[in-house]
Amino acid sequence: MRVALLMERSLEQIIALLAVLKAGGAYVPLDPGYPRERLSFVLEDSGVKLLLSHRRLSDELAADGVEVVELDKRWTEIALESGKRVESGALDENAAYIIYTSGSTGQPKGVVVSHRSLVNAVLAQFDYCHGPVVGTILLMSYAFDGSLLSIFCSLCQGGKLTLSREGQQADAVQVARLIAEQGATHLWLVPSLYSLLLEQAQPDQLETLRVVSVGAEACPPQLVERHHHLLPQTHLMNVYGPTETTIWATSHECRPMDAQQLVPIGRPAVNMQAYVLDKYLQPVPIGAVGRLYVGGLGVTRGYWNRPELTAERFIPHPYGKQAGERLYWTGDLARFESGGSLVWRGREDEQVKVRGYRIELGEVEAALCEVERVRSAVVIVREEAHGDKRLVAYVVPRKEHEGIAIQEIREHLRAKLPEHMIPSSFVFLEELPLTETGKVNRGALPAPEQGRDTLVQSFVAPRTPVEG
Repeated sequence: MRVALLMERSLEQIIALLAVLKAGGAYVPLDPGYPRERLSFVLEDSGVKLLLSHRRLSDELAADGVEVVELDKRWTEIALESGKRVESGALDENAAYIIYTSGSTGQPKGVVVSHRSLVNAVLAQFDYCHGPVVGTILLMSYAFDGSLLSIFCSLCQGGKLTLSREGQQADAVQVARLIAEQGATHLWLVPSLYSLLLEQAQPDQLETLRVVSVGAEACPPQLVERHHHLLPQTHLMNVYGPTETTIWATSHECRPMDAQQLVPIGRPAVNMQAYVLDKYLQPVPIGAVGRLYVGGLGVTRGYWNRPELTAERFIPHPYGKQAGERLYWTGDLARFESGGSLVWRGREDEQVKVRGYRIELGEVEAALCEVERVRSAVVIVREEAHGDKRLVAYVVPRKEHEGIAIQEIREHLRAKLPEHMIPSSFVFLEELPLTETGKVNRGALPAPEQGRDTLVQSFVAPRTPVEG
């Protein structure tokens, strides 16, 4: 049975998550910060029959056939239930949770993760913790699968899990204060937030940290250098893994020498495999860039109610030793170093990661094109000089609506998309630049000018090969 959770950061949130797993169900996390339309889609698509929430959150989210249990309203009733251990009957192949990620078709897609895959991911992570997790801080949303390492790697070892308050998780100064107050020994977070933490924290606030694991976006060499300069006694792990491979698939312990090169994503975790193959599913030579495929116990069951997409991305294992083994095609490009470590080399499709969030550019573009006064739109990622990435939207208004306002577009997108998927800059063009084959020439899109997001800019096509 699938059970939706719609809760802010709270003790009840963790209790509800554990309760659904203990009862043998599969939980579907809903982030209260997401637009109502997106939450309603997930409720309908996942086919849940039960929603656990708080009254102030569930009032506006009604769905046919879904029973809503408002925990703050029914605690007295719940307290009368038996405390006897529940015999769930769940088996290792049963679903533990369904997490929805950005989808290229304009709608999010649910990834179904089994108990076996979740248990393997948590137990494998213990090998890289350099001792028990005495305490950690939950910085990620529980609708983001990376949060599960913080939750289970601490609770499964009797450690302390500290929940940051809503909005506090993105404030490096407050995070540093929490680490010092709570004596956190382990931390799981995205590289961009850790970079801010190292810049804004006092060195003595981070001295209890034993291991810091960063993932969900590329780890810049400058971060490795700064980490080893400020916290030489703390292990820094660079972790890689899509949601479809259950949180993580490979890891690399960063060394000072990594500051002089592309930081590897490392070697496969316990019970996991990584392959760099060509389009014929043949291994490429050491050092050559190819498609990255992941196999092993962490490979999930596939996408909920999306059999065609599941068949496309979860393929029969060409080198498997047991019947039914599958590989997940990550869409990432990578290469093996001579020493056996993997190095990430970008994406093969239009999926990107910005501040740790996985974003399908097609989903953002589809939402933009729904605006009545927009004729066409393209979204790309631009990297700033300091390494921060941001989404930039290029919009061509309809001729009769050239005076379209930025605010109108933002309001439409906020009703459709989470905040992290809304472009930070908008550039208006009369036409999108095209290649000779008629495709959008993304490399020719102009950089946004500060303070000129609301103006329509005339695009001048390259006039010479040098300008092109």
